[in-house]
Amino acid sequence: MVLFNVLVVLGVGIVACIPLFFIKTRMGRTIVLIVALACAVVGYGVSNAYLYPNYLGWRFEQELKKQPLFSIINQYYPQEFAQFIHDVKQSIIKKEDVRKITALSALLVNKIFYQSLRQAPDDYIALYLKATLDLYHYLNGQDPRAVVALENGDNASSASITGFYGKKDFQSLLNHLLDTKRYVIEAGAKTPIAPPTDVQAEPLLKAILTDLSNKYTESVVHGAFSPGQTLVPPNVAAQIVIEFYADILGAGRENAGLIMRHIADLKERSRKNHKTVDDKGKPSDRENAQPKAP
Repeated sequence: MVLFNVLVVLGVGIVACIPLFFIKTRMGRTIVLIVALACAVVGYGVSNAYLYPNYLGWRFEQELKKQPLFSIINQYYPQEFAQFIHDVKQSIIKKEDVRKITALSALLVNKIFYQSLRQAPDDYIALYLKATLDLYHYLNGQDPRAVVALENGDNASSASITGFYGKKDFQSLLNHLLDTKRYVIEAGAKTPIAPPTDVQAEPLLKAILTDLSNKYTESVVHGAFSPGQTLVPPNVAAQIVIEFYADILGAGRENAGLIMRHIADLKERSRKNHKTVDDKGKPSDRENAQPKAP
């Protein structure tokens, strides 16, 4: 950062000193030097506040586009990607915590993933489910809290995940899961399938949830998929999450595709309904009318 700002100051100073070659009087040269010094000081402040953060944002964007997952998102969802980059640059300019950028990245990936999952082919959904189960089985053997944190996006439990970064097995499984998300996003854009109707998919999803509720009770199952919950022990919640995805995959590739597209569709409906407010700023009644996905 210091080197960048110094280079900007030098550039501004050199440009401001150009009149010295044309001014012959001592007073004129003195004024030019004072102006050049003032420009350099202002230039440092502007560079530190705006130019350098924008440079960082540009570098971040260029590096991100080299990543396969974000490259696909940029290709098929350019508007959403551009808004994400804008938000990141604003975060850098405001010097916000770097975790804000991590959160923005996760929000973008999840939003695009579930939009794509609504219309992804069965084969790619099956790959995603297998990769999810492989990662969750691994984490469950190490720390069940990490399963719950990843599933629910629970920032309160993020510390349980941090320790896994850098571990070869975890990184390999996580990278494979991200690859399958990329496949889902690309396939959903290239060969889209219409989301199933509630009549087609709802009975399949309810059957799985009913079996889990009979085994663990409905409140415990609901708690396992609720961010920030503390009532269900992590080992129980993690087991429920794993069984849920295993049961979906075990329903057969076609049914698994129907269920996951339906879940993604429910999430998309919920997201849209949360944006619908009445004149008093309260959520509309349509939000409460929609079924909730786990």
